[in-house]
Amino acid sequence: MRALVAAILAGACVGCAAPQNREGDSTYGYLIHDTTGLESSVLVDGKEELIQFSKESDAKALRALSGLRFWSYIFNDGGDKIFVVGKLDLEVRWTPSGPGLAQSQVYREFTLRAWYITTPFTVRVMDDDNYDPEAPLITEIRQELTAKDFRFDGIDPSLYHRPGPAGTRPTTAPAGRPLVELWDGGVPMINKPPFLKFAVWTDGVVAGLTDQKLAVWRVEPQRVLELATKIRRAGWFDPPLKYGLVFPDGPALRLVARRARDATTLDYHGADQQNRLDQIGPTASPSRRQVEAFVAMWNAVQSACNELADPKARLTTADPDADLQRAARLTLPPHSTEADTVHEGPVGKED
Repeated sequence: MRALVAAILAGACVGCAAPQNREGDSTYGYLIHDTTGLESSVLVDGKEELIQFSKESDAKALRALSGLRFWSYIFNDGGDKIFVVGKLDLEVRWTPSGPGLAQSQVYREFTLRAWYITTPFTVRVMDDDNYDPEAPLITEIRQELTAKDFRFDGIDPSLYHRPGPAGTRPTTAPAGRPLVELWDGGVPMINKPPFLKFAVWTDGVVAGLTDQKLAVWRVEPQRVLELATKIRRAGWFDPPLKYGLVFPDGPALRLVARRARDATTLDYHGADQQNRLDQIGPTASPSRRQVEAFVAMWNAVQSACNELADPKARLTTADPDADLQRAARLTLPPHSTEADTVHEGPVGKED
């Protein structure tokens, strides 16, 4: 993805006139994912479709879009503030797969002609691209983009913002993926679909299951910052096992935590008692030490998440319909590569 964008950007014309829409072009809500897989998607009939920009995309528009700083898009990346104009190819494609590559993903090519953000919009006030989860969350409402919103020089910001429809309000929290998501991965072999168990956004909106139904509430934003700190200190972004720990074809939980421009997604079968630590030998892979460290890290993070689900921490949401709609848009768990597998039988007792 990044190599393709770089190749297109190499032909970008700085200072050229804005591209004109062509017959057959349409406008789509645009979403940005901080992930090692495909990073962009568009909304088609209310559902996300992963995309990869085609080589025929307007290089100038793509340069500006890929150069938008994360503090400028983090509150606006949910498909209702940033819009892309162009042509979505009908052909369904798959990203390459193989040794050393991420799991293949389904996508469609998108030929970008133009894009824009609707005003007013919210940005996070920051001095640079470094993200400190313990820093206070300071935002401001803006009516236009400026040169500081882009990582590249020579971009005309006035080409990429437009007034929103009457009554448009700025977003007050990242509208795309939450800070944390916890999913039950389902069991594909018996057609049990995945479902969301827990999610929390940086503005304090929390979604979770109550009596097996999705419910929303709020917590103090400071508690979310504390959660981000606990996740970082637990070692989530440098885990003992790169992808997680699961049984072959068995049930699994999937948890993703995000920070600035990266996210770490891990899977775990969730049954501590089935790890059979006494049967893991000194040459096993994963090793006993890795399994113990991973389980401790996972349990610490899940415990921190459970604190925000505690009824004592819950505040009434001011706009339950909007918050529930935000949660309902999470229809599929984030992409992840294959997790480490727990051995089914003894692999040699430790001496």
